[in-house]
Order: sequence, then structure tokens, then C-alpha cells
Amino acid sequence: MRRIGGLKAASGFTFVELAVVLAVMGLLMWTVSGHFLNVGGVQQRQAAERHGEEVKSAVRAFALANARLPCPDTNHDGRANDCITTSTHTGWVPYETLGMAIPDASKQAFYGVYRHPDNADAAADADLAVTLDRSGDGRTNTFDLIRGLNNAVGQSLNTDHIYVTGDEGREGAIDCAANPVRHVAFFVVMPLDDRDGDGDRFDSVHTGSCAYAPSTAAAHDRDDVVIVEGFSVLVGWLRSS
Repeated sequence: MRRIGGLKAASGFTFVELAVVLAVMGLLMWTVSGHFLNVGGVQQRQAAERHGEEVKSAVRAFALANARLPCPDTNHDGRANDCITTSTHTGWVPYETLGMAIPDASKQAFYGVYRHPDNADAAADADLAVTLDRSGDGRTNTFDLIRGLNNAVGQSLNTDHIYVTGDEGREGAIDCAANPVRHVAFFVVMPLDDRDGDGDRFDSVHTGSCAYAPSTAAAHDRDDVVIVEGFSVLVGWLRSS
């Protein structure tokens, strides 16, 4: 070791170098502690992600058993609406209909389902929330839902139906009006904190038919967790189940 100002430098570093290292470490610690995703925030987000995956699994199981996707709950009672007589496509997760416990109101997730009915031609119908004989064989089963999903793939992008916008990255800006990216079979949005300060526990765009992409990173003004199910992904799951 060499001496600097009559004092020893530790482990080959000068005190100036050590001071720089300590300053950088302090800055990093301040950033982590001041960031909204602190330890509690990370745990909260992970819990929301698990909840979203549980809902997705329950929706898949419902689809397999009923040859359709569940309609949203618009009354906060845990029960799905009647999608035969209504055009509802967004609302709350219908927990009771899915056989799930209804969480506290502050943790209930937003849910959207793709609906594109074709009243003139059942074979071309893409209303995923109704059970329909799309094959014309006089019965309804999983293959009719698969046909509906395949029909949905061919539909033009239209913001009258549920869709995903960007992620402020590869998929472009989070802008429902200017950057609609793609339709999905269904999406689930789990709220965390009111990051944008508008008094609504859902942040950013989550008030209607649009959700930001699941790849969206959390930021100071948004932290909702989004789970989506693509048409082709759901077709693959149904075929393998």
C-alpha cells in the first residue's frame, strides 16, 4: 500500500477513487429507494401478475367447457352479463362465473373480450362471447369457438372492438387513437396504484376498449399489469387440451 497525505489507501485505491465509488453507490441506493418499484412495489406487482395469470387460466377453462369466452361483469357482482342480448365487451372480470373468489373491490381486474358478430353468416361470425354453431353441423363445441377465433384473425383493425396499443418501445407509443396495434381474444388489466393521479386506480389508457401492450414497462405515471390472450395462442391451447 502507498501513503497519500500520510494515510494509507485501502486495497490499492486512493481515497479519491473510494469517494467516487461511495458516491455512485449512494446515488444508486437513492434511486432504488426513491423509485416507485421499491421492494413493496415489486411484490405488489408480482402478486398482480400472478392474479392475472390465474384469471387467464380460468377464462381458458371456461372457454373449453362452454365453447365461448365469458362476457364481462358490469355490475361488480362477480357474474357475467348476458352476451346474447347485449353488446357488452368490457367490464370487470366475472369472478363468480369463472368459479373464482371475488377479491376486494380495489383489486378487481378490468376485462375485455373480442366481439365481432356476423348476424348474416354464422360461419363468418367472430363474436367470441356467444356459443354459436359456426360449422353448421347442428351442434356447438370447441371447434365452433376455434372457428370464431380464426374468423377474428381475418378481421380488419377496428377500434370499436378491444385492442392493444403500444408499449413505448418496439410496439410504438401508448396512444389508443394514433397507434392501435392489434386485436386480441381477451385482455385482463390488474390495477396497482393511482400513478397518474387522476383519482382512478387504473392508470394510463385503461378506461375502455384499449389496453397497452403487456411488454409495457412500469413508469412513474403507470403501473397497471396487463395480460392478453391472442387469437392464435388460444386456438393452439384449445387444440392441445
